[in-house]
Amino acid sequence: VLAYSVLPNLQGGKSYELTPAAESDSGLSEGLLACNVEDSGGATVVLGDLSKTSQKPIVINIWASWCAHCVEEMEAYQKLYDEYGDRVEFVMLNVVDTPGEAQKARDFVKERSFTYPVYYDSNAEVREALFVTGIPVSVIVSADGKVIMNRAGEIDYANMKATLEQVI
Repeated sequence: VLAYSVLPNLQGGKSYELTPAAESDSGLSEGLLACNVEDSGGATVVLGDLSKTSQKPIVINIWASWCAHCVEEMEAYQKLYDEYGDRVEFVMLNVVDTPGEAQKARDFVKERSFTYPVYYDSNAEVREALFVTGIPVSVIVSADGKVIMNRAGEIDYANMKATLEQVI
């Protein structure tokens, strides 16, 4: 049972539900923040280090270039990054689950001139830590390292913006 999963609020402009940090699953948070991912230069990065270094909340979007819903929400994430990138750490995490996916993701991001940071879950550490069975998935980790949102499905710009306003 994934008690930390939330469903979207379908009323425009409303935020997604957040799990209060005190109620979030600390084991989930610790496991997620210990995951290794690769940055766009191929260097290994520990997710928790991003939060410790920046002392900002983290938005993690798990996506793939072959996923239609993932592709649909990428423009919304670019707008959110443009608006909140100075106050929120964005981790656009490609799943790298098929041969050539990392290069397809690089090409996709370059062709569309996206400027948010892209990372790669080549060893499926993040997907396993979050029990991901489908994508896209959006996760928010508070500045103090607690998973406060774990949402499967395509995001809505207005709802995610309202949610970020609650977090920062």
